[in-house]
Amino acid sequence: MRIGIPLLLAAALAAAIHAEPGSAPVTLPLSGLTADNRDAVAGRLQAIERREFACAEHPGSASDQPGPCAACHRERAERKVPSMAAVQASVEEKSAHLTLAPGRSFRLTEVVAALGDGPAAIDLDRLALEGPVTLRVSGMRCPN
Repeated sequence: MRIGIPLLLAAALAAAIHAEPGSAPVTLPLSGLTADNRDAVAGRLQAIERREFACAEHPGSASDQPGPCAACHRERAERKVPSMAAVQASVEEKSAHLTLAPGRSFRLTEVVAALGDGPAAIDLDRLALEGPVTLRVSGMRCPN
């Protein structure tokens, strides 16, 4: 399935892209990517993190919400975990290949924020999500 950005721009930017174990990299087209800034762009994307709450005694009880551990009822501590397992920026393809850490997700708005005011940006005219990508969209209503 291919989702074109003109149709779902707002939904896609707000949506979370979630990685299933063994899923292929997500390819994001970039404008402004050059040999001079490739490593810096890849570093910014690699640095995308998610907030997680985990119990020191029961790491399997991690959640994206604060609260007590289900096993011992101690308050889970906040920690930052990387969203990306690997990032490869390709000047030739004018894109970045993002391999998500298993079970992790990211939002396209996080990519926009990570790229910041730098010379590279998501090329929205070429953005298409293909393959085993799960989009989680909230707050969107479809007409009858």
